[in-house]
Amino acid sequence: MKNRRNRKKTSHSRYAYRNPFLYRVNRKHRISKAETPAEIQLQALEKKGFIARQKEYHSNEIQLRNARIEQAVSRQEQSRQEVRNIRQENRDLKRQLKESRKSFHQAQKDYKSARKNARIAKKKNYGVWTSLLALVVSVTGIFLAFTVKWLFDTWPKLQMDELVYQLSVSFQGTGGGMVQKFISSALLPTVLCLIMVIILLCLLAHAGKHVRDIGKSILTALGAVAIAISGTVFCTRMDVMAYLNNQMNGSEFIEKNYVDPSEVELVFPEEKRNLIMIFLESMETTYASISDGGAFENGVIPELTRLSQENENFSGDRKTLNGGVSMPGTTWTMGGLFAATSGLPLQIDISGNNMDTQTAFFPSITTLGDILNEAGYTSVFECGSDGVFGGRQLYFSTHGNYEIHDINYYKSIGLLDEDYYVWWGYEDQKLISYAKEELTQLAGQDQPFNYTMLTADTHFENGYPCSICVDEYGDQYANVMACSSRQISELVSWIQEQDWYENTTIVITGDHPTMDSDFCNGVDDDYQRRVYTAYINAAPAENNSKGMRSFTTFDTFPTVLSALGVRIDGNRLGLGTDLFSGVSTLLERSDVLSFSTELSKSSDFMKEKASLEQDTDALINRSGISPGGNVTLVSYDESSEKAVYSVDDIFYLSGSIQAMRISTYDGEELLDEGVLEYDGCGQYTGSIRIPVEHMNTVTVRIDVDVQKDDAIKTVNIFDCTGNVYLTAMQGNSFYEYLRGIEKIDLSHYTIFMTVQSEAADRITDRERDLMQEIGIGNLISTKKPAAYAIISEDGVRTGNGMDYVRENGTLSNGVPYVISSSANQEQTSSIIVGYEFDDYSLHNRGINIVVYDQINDVIAGQKSFNTADYAPDCNIAVEKSSLISSRYTIRVTDITGANTVSRVLARVYDVADPDYVKEQYLNLNFDHEYEAQIDLAGHRKEDIVIYVYAEDTDFRYHFAGSTEIKKTDSVSALTSLFRSGI
Repeated sequence: MKNRRNRKKTSHSRYAYRNPFLYRVNRKHRISKAETPAEIQLQALEKKGFIARQKEYHSNEIQLRNARIEQAVSRQEQSRQEVRNIRQENRDLKRQLKESRKSFHQAQKDYKSARKNARIAKKKNYGVWTSLLALVVSVTGIFLAFTVKWLFDTWPKLQMDELVYQLSVSFQGTGGGMVQKFISSALLPTVLCLIMVIILLCLLAHAGKHVRDIGKSILTALGAVAIAISGTVFCTRMDVMAYLNNQMNGSEFIEKNYVDPSEVELVFPEEKRNLIMIFLESMETTYASISDGGAFENGVIPELTRLSQENENFSGDRKTLNGGVSMPGTTWTMGGLFAATSGLPLQIDISGNNMDTQTAFFPSITTLGDILNEAGYTSVFECGSDGVFGGRQLYFSTHGNYEIHDINYYKSIGLLDEDYYVWWGYEDQKLISYAKEELTQLAGQDQPFNYTMLTADTHFENGYPCSICVDEYGDQYANVMACSSRQISELVSWIQEQDWYENTTIVITGDHPTMDSDFCNGVDDDYQRRVYTAYINAAPAENNSKGMRSFTTFDTFPTVLSALGVRIDGNRLGLGTDLFSGVSTLLERSDVLSFSTELSKSSDFMKEKASLEQDTDALINRSGISPGGNVTLVSYDESSEKAVYSVDDIFYLSGSIQAMRISTYDGEELLDEGVLEYDGCGQYTGSIRIPVEHMNTVTVRIDVDVQKDDAIKTVNIFDCTGNVYLTAMQGNSFYEYLRGIEKIDLSHYTIFMTVQSEAADRITDRERDLMQEIGIGNLISTKKPAAYAIISEDGVRTGNGMDYVRENGTLSNGVPYVISSSANQEQTSSIIVGYEFDDYSLHNRGINIVVYDQINDVIAGQKSFNTADYAPDCNIAVEKSSLISSRYTIRVTDITGANTVSRVLARVYDVADPDYVKEQYLNLNFDHEYEAQIDLAGHRKEDIVIYVYAEDTDFRYHFAGSTEIKKTDSVSALTSLFRSGI
């Protein structure tokens, strides 16, 4: 029992300790007798506090549990929402997949449908294309067959040289009968066959597929066979391959047949004879009557005909006219003068009328003037125009020490008024009058004289009818020819009446055949046109000439000396032969066509003799290859007197640009200078001060400091004087120039504009519109290509015509002017302003502009825009000739935009070497490509730039493209390796 009570006690004690309140209760029960009321009250409060704390504890525990339950519920709801979202996304993806599959299937259906439609369309188009192919091939074959047949029926012995010559010269003068024969024999049958083929194709279109295909195939095959047979016959009979090979190799004809006068013994007579050479502009034997050896029913030069018949023209016993044939290189005035006095064609690498840009004129040759000068002759050259033109003054002054008596000379001595100007300068009536006075003076000297004169009234187009011309033939050109005939005959009669005539020889010759557009249209095809020739009072050492001679204007050179009694060892000089000697001429040993073809080929001998300077300032400025750039006047503020200029597109400038400087002047006075800053994108920009009082006479100059190797040199790329708005238009487009014209003060300026050649080809729509607004739309009339315009404060005056237009007058300040434009073979324009009558026109193709400052009486600017030709273009390829050499091959193909390309020139520049410029003419190969090789030893190919120029038959160059030498790939190098045979 004791143990049980103890256990209970122990158990109760454990419980009491576990629950203090019960313990205290029990304790109170045990010791209640000992507790005081205060203690009992305290215990009650403790019990109450304990109960409150328990309630609070349980309340917090319940809140915490509820919060946890809410969080769990919230997380569960979020999880359910995420599940719902995922399920929705899956539904969306399934819907998109379904739509994609639907679209894919639709696309497949569309593709199959498109393929089906394409096959159907192809089948339909196939019929159209095969019909067109059959039509083109069959008609081409028919046309070629008829043409080749007509060609060889008409000229059974036709050679390739002859054909090329005829195609290369002007067709003006070709008889209408020849054209009619071609139309009736070749063109008309082709048109008839064309109609028959079209009818046949229309019938086949309604036949069955099998029949239709067979019919088209037969037509195409027959056409191809006709083309092949015609081409084979043509190439075989014309020996085309041999001709092309000959063209590629050039010609040594001139070098082999040239006799250097400096190496020939010339013996003058004891008493030297005087020489009068009269070059008649465009005078031919053609103008005489048929009975007298001409080509007209009624001759228009009876006096000249009589002079030639009564004196020597090397026609033997025949009373008929004879003359020299004008060969290639002699068919314009300077070429004709050069041939007759040197025995050579004027075969040069620049335009024949650009010889005035040179400092020497074939300096290494010996000419008639050189020979007579060395023999003690006094020489004078008289012409009715400006002697500088075409290099005439340079030629005669450097070869024979001629005195040049031109329009400027007679103005300087007071025989002509300062404002006098007609036709090309002054008329032949005055030319002959002056000649009489000068011949009288020369005859009074102790030494013999050589007097050479050149007429001009008979120049094309239609000549100049002077005050003594009469209307005899109902045609202006015929009347002018007749007037010239009378005047020259009268001059010869006057000479024959002089005391000194007995010891004087007169040589009269045409300079070249006429360039008039229609005067010789009726001449028979078989008639050989020759320049007029007459030797009067000739005294050769011996005369062995018999029968009708066949000769060229080259033969004039030695024959003139022989006519003066000079003995010529070997009887040949230049390419000419002394006609008095009886020795066969080069033309008598050959024929006109073969001779012409040889002269048309490239000649290294002539290049060496010419010694042309391609870098003279005059030629560079005229050809437009000097360094420059696009200069733009960005703005000009008259209030601040600041002008902002920009420069970009800099060309022909080799080396690295170190600085670009701009400066302004008025005369010699420096107005301001500054620097153009580079913007990092190819443009230089800067401002410069231009005072308002100087804005009409300012000179803007832009210089560039260029570093080449270790040296720095200054190169000018822009220099222009005039109105501030004009100074920035020299490098701009035609449109920008027109906009500048709108801004200038017309009370201060007069603008002259002329057209050389058709000027509408490259005119843009906005340029055309602006020209119409300004009032100069007539300049680009395609129906009347000869045109001019004068823009002044009085308004706009224009003129145009089919062949030639001209106006002369005076400006508001009294200054005279002459403006003219021609649209014939020579294609010239002229703008002459001022009392000095200087021609400021640039004579370039397209539109030429001269701006005259009438306040300060100066030319404020001149500019030309080539609007006559489409921009030339070509494909240029450069590849290394072999892997181990420094030689490269240049190939040029597909040249467009240059009319009738005669030669192709490549200029090679090294941007690291400003002094390196290499020129190379390209040869035409069998693949109709122009190619040549260049050696670049000592130059890095990365620094090489190649510019290609196409030369037309008028000796004008057109920039056709440029390229750089890029890295040669292995295939090209390997191809070159095999091609070179290494």
